[in-house]
Amino acid sequence: MSKSAYAAASSVIFCAVLLAMWVDSPAPRRAVQPFIAEEVTKTFDKNGDIVGVDETAFAIRSDGARVFLRRAFNDQAVGIRTVVDPTTRMRTTLDPTTKSKTTYALAASEAATLQSSSSDDCGVKGAERDTILKFNVVLAKKTIDQGAGPISVEDWVAPALDCYALQSIAVRLRKDGSMLRNVKRVVDVAKGEPDERLFEIPSDYVERSPSEVFAERARFEKRNCPECVSRTSRELDEAYQSLQPR
Repeated sequence: MSKSAYAAASSVIFCAVLLAMWVDSPAPRRAVQPFIAEEVTKTFDKNGDIVGVDETAFAIRSDGARVFLRRAFNDQAVGIRTVVDPTTRMRTTLDPTTKSKTTYALAASEAATLQSSSSDDCGVKGAERDTILKFNVVLAKKTIDQGAGPISVEDWVAPALDCYALQSIAVRLRKDGSMLRNVKRVVDVAKGEPDERLFEIPSDYVERSPSEVFAERARFEKRNCPECVSRTSRELDEAYQSLQPR
């Protein structure tokens, strides 16, 4: 898979993981604290070598709407955004290269969870505590089931920032025994309402499934599209079809 294709495919996967983390908290909820966080994620192979560096941003409004923006991958601009809006009960991934949008419906329970913030302890009792960027953080551990293998996650979450992780280590053990490790670190946090343009859905973008986005990107780049017929592509399409707005 080419670097640009990997950037597109892994953005979809990464955003799906983020959504699972946002809506999975069992903690009591309260009013949302708006902010934007700038972060860097490094991916390591089984030998400990860096195979990818992501520059990303996460923003949340006081109404619970949030955005994940992938600014760059390995110093190459990406610009893919995922907008999650509990008011419209939609999650939309936007690819500026192909002018594609990929839309999923949110369940009412998911939307309600996103519109309120977590409690002071983030639902983690007796956890380790520390300070990152002058924010108090607690250690939360979880496992996310994915088709290619489970992902074990250790997050240092900040109660003052809707329990968002200021540092995260995610380890995926693949079925073939290989391992990938992602280390995310937030490098800056600005409290307050983020730029409204981050949440805009362009009217001229075309609705496409994940595999259609991969195919359109390959057509744009004048190359073959092995990722279009991959197992990951099929799984993403199945999830897309099962979560279409009704």
